[in-house]
Amino acid sequence: MFVSKEYAEKLDLEIDNDIKSQIEVELGDGTTTWTSGIVRDVSWIVGGMGVRCDFHILDNLCVDVVLSNDYLFEYKIFLKYKKYLVDNDMEEDHSQLCSIRLIGRYGESLDLLEQEYLDDVLNHSERP
Repeated sequence: MFVSKEYAEKLDLEIDNDIKSQIEVELGDGTTTWTSGIVRDVSWIVGGMGVRCDFHILDNLCVDVVLSNDYLFEYKIFLKYKKYLVDNDMEEDHSQLCSIRLIGRYGESLDLLEQEYLDDVLNHSERP
C-alpha cells in the first residue's frame, strides 16, 4: 500500500527514510519511480474494521493513499465498505485510478514468473 508524503506528514506518521526502505515501483502509465521511505505498522480502519499495515511513501502522489489489491479483495472492501470510500453526494468526480506495481525488490522474480507462464501457455497450445 502507498501513502503520499504530504498525507503521512499531516498524520504525523514516523517515516523511515533509510535507503533500504526505498523500493522501485512501476506506475500505471509504465513509468518507474522510487519510493522515498516507508511507515510501518499503521492502524488502518475502514467502517470499524481495522488492520495494521505498512505504507510505502510516494512523493507527489495524486491521492492520499493507494490500497493494495490484496487488501481490497481479501477484506471485500468495495462490497462491505463502499460508503466509506466513495462520496456519492459529490457534484464533481474527483476520483483517480491509480495502479502501482512493486518492481524494485521483486522485479527479477516477477519477470521470471511471467516468462515461465508464457512458456507454459505456448508449449501447451503447441501440443496436439
